[in-house]
Amino acid sequence: MLYVAGGGLLAWVLYERVIKPRVIAPAKLLHFTNQLRMYLIGVKFKGDDVIFDLRLQNPDSTALTINALVGEVTVLIPPMGNIPPRRYKLGKAANYQKITIGPTSETRYNLVVKTRFLGLLPWFVDMVQGRVNNQRYLVTGTININGRTWPLNKQLALTV
Repeated sequence: MLYVAGGGLLAWVLYERVIKPRVIAPAKLLHFTNQLRMYLIGVKFKGDDVIFDLRLQNPDSTALTINALVGEVTVLIPPMGNIPPRRYKLGKAANYQKITIGPTSETRYNLVVKTRFLGLLPWFVDMVQGRVNNQRYLVTGTININGRTWPLNKQLALTV
């Protein structure tokens, strides 16, 4: 009888101390991370930097704290007439500002993209040719949410 109680206690401790924090909690957090909505609401220029003004929405009932977002931004241009689709790297993005998005709420978030003027040149050419309305931006990298790092692969389009 003592062995059964000891085995039950061992199983409970193993679950509470090892399995729950290392397996179950990260799986739940990954679910919350996948629920994070990201919308591009504006683009600003400051020197050689491009600042993406994002609206982040958390539709879940658990708060999310974003500690950092690091990656690259690629411009995706769909085909237009006889012009084939194109993609080019805009630059490297980073934001180390810590923000908390409450449950079922949203907040604004600035993502600074470091680029060189030559990196912006194809983008300006597309703007002049009127192709900026169809552009999408692919943000790839990592995002640190609630102290854990997750892969990030979001496609953004300018919305109003």
